[in-house]
Amino acid sequence: MRESTELLVSFFARVGISLKAQYHNWPTFLRRVSGRQSQMFRIGWVGDYPDAENFLQLFYGRNVSPGPNRCNYVNPRFDRLYEAACAAPDDAARNRLWAEAQELVREDCPWVFLHFQKVYSLCQSRVKNYVPSDFPYGTEKYLRTQTTDE
Repeated sequence: MRESTELLVSFFARVGISLKAQYHNWPTFLRRVSGRQSQMFRIGWVGDYPDAENFLQLFYGRNVSPGPNRCNYVNPRFDRLYEAACAAPDDAARNRLWAEAQELVREDCPWVFLHFQKVYSLCQSRVKNYVPSDFPYGTEKYLRTQTTDE
């Protein structure tokens, strides 16, 4: 973490922006971020379930600090899209709304997305209908094994 933070500080320095990195233990870090005492910080997020809502909740206005919207992003248009997507009656409607909400986040850029985890999969031949997923956690519960040739 320290090395990557120093790298980011050097990148900002190249364009004339001086940053002072501070390092804190986890409880202090969370207290400072939740209390809006940090102008810039690094934090990760791993989705708990494979749904756009799990990621886009991080930008919902009602979830500002001390909630999961730690960047305190507020955009009324995004919030309307988020609420409509959460209440949408079918996947097609939800996906359209999520795509539009995601585009707003991309345009407004409340975060700088640094990296995404690469996922590797190994699969026994007895596991049938396996489809690899880019979602790194929790998908195993959807797998079924077959003990005989059917």
